[in-house]
Amino acid sequence: MQRRTSFLGYLMILSVLYGSLLSGQHFALEMTEFSTEGYDDFAPVLYQGSLVFCSNRKADIMTVYATDDNTGGTNLWTFPLSDSSGRKHPRIFSTSLTTPFHDGPITFHPGGALAVFSRNLRVEARKKNARDPRNRLGLFSTVLSDGTWSGIRSVPFNSSDFSNTTPCFSPDGRKLYFASDGHPGSGGKDLFYSRLEEGRWQTPVHMDPPINSEKDDFGIFTEKWGTEGYISSNR
Repeated sequence: MQRRTSFLGYLMILSVLYGSLLSGQHFALEMTEFSTEGYDDFAPVLYQGSLVFCSNRKADIMTVYATDDNTGGTNLWTFPLSDSSGRKHPRIFSTSLTTPFHDGPITFHPGGALAVFSRNLRVEARKKNARDPRNRLGLFSTVLSDGTWSGIRSVPFNSSDFSNTTPCFSPDGRKLYFASDGHPGSGGKDLFYSRLEEGRWQTPVHMDPPINSEKDDFGIFTEKWGTEGYISSNR
């Protein structure tokens, strides 16, 4: 299986500390009540009062093919930030977006009814798909209709020659930022964006230095005004 660790192995969480220094505010960090040392939980985003994140914890709804390190693929999970029922465990975010391979990260359009997420290009539960090195990670859009995420569509610039992942919408929803180890770039993994114009994704644009470097750059996040942001890099 195409392993996600090639993109996420160098993740550095610095934004909270950096933001607190700039604003003069102080924050206390603590592990969420549902996280354990037995699973990898990462790439959290907020959506309608809940936390949506990636995890390789096991779901009972289907078979998950193991990765080379036997940790299994990742799926999208959700946990309410305020739940009067007292539920202590996360649940699968959407069964329609769950496959036996890698699902996520996900990003939500400001309008709330459009999302783009990363997953393997072929998701049929076959061993050859799990072992095929050309079954790369791609970006897929989905729309919320009658309470169900449906209409899954591949973006036009996916390829079996390289991976696209870690999507993030700009605050105005007009750009989709993502990381890729393909497309003309300057390093191993670079950051790109595609404009959404009249419902069509445009040709990806490589982001100039200092955002991209000769190292691996990915996992971009922009704050709500779109004038500042954070990236992950091993530079």
